[in-house]
Amino acid sequence: MNIETLKQPFVILLVGPPMSGKTTWINTNFPDIDVISRDEILMEVYGSKDYTEAFRNVDQKLVDKTLKERFEEYSKEGRDTIIDMTNLTPKTRKKNLSYFGKEYTKIAVAFPILSDEEYQRRNDYRQQVENKYIPQSVMKSMISNYIVPTLDEGLDEIIIL
Repeated sequence: MNIETLKQPFVILLVGPPMSGKTTWINTNFPDIDVISRDEILMEVYGSKDYTEAFRNVDQKLVDKTLKERFEEYSKEGRDTIIDMTNLTPKTRKKNLSYFGKEYTKIAVAFPILSDEEYQRRNDYRQQVENKYIPQSVMKSMISNYIVPTLDEGLDEIIIL
């Protein structure tokens, strides 16, 4: 994807389970684009970079309120935006895209499902580096709910990695 050729403003919706490489993909390809990440908002609202502690103790309603405000702010300002969340279902994708009007080019980038062993390897690494761990049962449940995005969700383009 070439950022210079995208019709602006644009919103790129990342689609994939945790640990599928979404944040790494952003950092590698688009380090200067505004990103909305519920995980980052969660830690910001709680006031700690310790994800596990923040997730257990933060007011989730306040996180969701802040997330909504961020969507509204970026859209109102016409900012090019990447949504770094799992976005595994059409309902979630439609809701997140609904903040961005018709003037936005809406692109989904779908990440592949990895092997159980690869998720475990990445999960172990994340636990050591970020104190962020997702139980295998939660991962399996999330993956079982994954539906590949389609254009009828209001998307202009879908990129399957």
